Amino acid sequence: MGKFDAGMFGWATADLVRLDQIEPGLIARLLTAPPRLRHAIFLAVAGPSGAMSDDGDGREDCEVKLARVIRRERPRAIITHVFGDTPDGLMGALERLGAEPMSCALSYLSLLDTFSDPASRATAALITQLDSASEQTMKVINALDPPWRLPEVLKRVETISAARSVNKTLAMVCTVCSTATHEVVAQAIRRLPPQRTLADIVERFLLRADRFPDHPVRGDQDIRPLLTGRDFLATGLKYRNCLRERVDDALAGRAAYAEFRNSAIIELRPLAGSFGWMLHDLHGPNNGLLAPDLRAAAQAKCLEIGIPHIDWRPDAPDLRRMCRLLRSEIAA
Repeated sequence: MGKFDAGMFGWATADLVRLDQIEPGLIARLLTAPPRLRHAIFLAVAGPSGAMSDDGDGREDCEVKLARVIRRERPRAIITHVFGDTPDGLMGALERLGAEPMSCALSYLSLLDTFSDPASRATAALITQLDSASEQTMKVINALDPPWRLPEVLKRVETISAARSVNKTLAMVCTVCSTATHEVVAQAIRRLPPQRTLADIVERFLLRADRFPDHPVRGDQDIRPLLTGRDFLATGLKYRNCLRERVDDALAGRAAYAEFRNSAIIELRPLAGSFGWMLHDLHGPNNGLLAPDLRAAAQAKCLEIGIPHIDWRPDAPDLRRMCRLLRSEIAA
């Protein structure tokens, strides 16, 4: 049996005190009740006033009947008395809520609606699969898009903001990868080992991405644009660098990559507005420096196809490096 702060009934305090005056011992029962009974009582108090009876009794008589039912009956009978029925699965959900009451009546009514509405059957089934739940769990479930309402997601997502990030990220995955349907991604999440994260799923599908933005370079005998996630993976392995971690930049249009003469990686960045692209950097194997003639050939090729670069004037003095050398000499 869980314990909770006996002095904190929150939103239900006034109603519980009034009902206890009608049926003394009601609050004492609540204080010692197991979770299922405790939350059934809070759900009953959250119910609409005057809806506890359909025989035309006034509000006062309804409260007398409600107080008596709460004081004496079992959880299912309490809920049925107020709402006319107890949906399948609701009792188990109340058991999973633990000791503390939820923060408002609306949370209880929303939980009841989840198990009452046939359209929410999948969400109700999800709740019954959880070992434990909380009001925050319910909020996270509601924040998740339906395809991602999975136990494996809820084990890894604890806040509404994180749930919204999951929605955006997985929607993007389904957009950029033609094989990543909702069902395929959901199946991959279900098979995710406990020690792995949702980011592992995202990375896996990004490396299968095949719907990139238009590339600024057309391939020829000198340049091979990287157009798929598999291109990034294979080329990154070939050059022994972190190219596979740049797939998201390419998919977002923040960068574009190509291979030059089977010897170097060209990194392009977009200019503001509609001013095209510029050569940002050149990378050799292991991110090493390129031979000057290869670098010059790559820059010339980019200029030929309309992609400029910044001329850093290699013969100009490196004043920053010279200052560091001076400081070290002075310190010595």
